[in-house]
Amino acid sequence: MRHKIILSLIGGLGILITTGLYAQGNGAGLNNNNVVGWNNVPTSLVNENISYSEVKGNCFWNNEWLPVKIFMSNGTAVKLPKAKLNFYANSVHYLNDNGKELAAQGGIKAVVFYSPADTSRVGVFKLLSGSATEGREYFAQVLADGIVRFLKVTQVKLVKREADPMLKTTDWVFEPKEIHFIEDKGILHELKSLNKKHLFSVIAQRSQDEAWLKKQKNNLRNERDIISFLTYRNTPGN
Repeated sequence: MRHKIILSLIGGLGILITTGLYAQGNGAGLNNNNVVGWNNVPTSLVNENISYSEVKGNCFWNNEWLPVKIFMSNGTAVKLPKAKLNFYANSVHYLNDNGKELAAQGGIKAVVFYSPADTSRVGVFKLLSGSATEGREYFAQVLADGIVRFLKVTQVKLVKREADPMLKTTDWVFEPKEIHFIEDKGILHELKSLNKKHLFSVIAQRSQDEAWLKKQKNNLRNERDIISFLTYRNTPGN
C-alpha cells in the first residue's frame, strides 16, 4: 500500500499529530503477505495491487463511523468525530474536515470509541505486544477492566482462496481469528479456551468465587460469563 506521510489539523481542534499519519484511500493496494490458511508462515511480501472493496469479509471492528479519543505514546490525546479501527492494518481510519479518509498508524497506545448519541464508551482498545503476542503489536479490546483484565485480540489476515477451479479464479478474503488474554497484575496470559478450567489456571480461585458463580448460575463458558465474573472480582470489597 502506498503511504504518504501527512501533517494535518484534525477536526478543527488545532491538534497536530506528527507521528505515523498516512494517507489510505479505499483504492490503495494492500501489499500484504500472500498466505493461504493460518498455519502457513509468510515467506515474502507481494504487491497485490487490490483495494479494500475487492476483498471479501470485514477487517474493521465496527463498520460505523464513531467518535474516538486516541491516546498517543508521546502522552498526547486526540479526539476525532468519525473513526474506525482496522484490525488488518492495525490502524485507525478517520475522516478529515473535507471528508477524506485517512489513517493513523504508529505511535498509538490506546483507543476509546464513544456512542454518537451520548458520552458512553462502546469500545476500549489498548496496544498489546510482547512475548505473549510473539513480538507483534495488536489492538486488544478491553472486555473487563480492573486488577484482572479480560482482553480480546482479533487478528485479521488477507487470504487468497481458489474461487473456481475450472476458471482458475481466486478470491481475496479477510479472515479473522480471535485470541483471548487475561492480564493479572500486569502479567499477560493467553486464555486457551473460554471455560472455568482455563480461567482458573491463570488466575487464583478464591473460596467465595464458587458461591457467587452458583448463585448467578454462571458457568464461565463464554465472553459474557467471564466479563460478568471479572466485573464482580474487580469490584472493591469483593
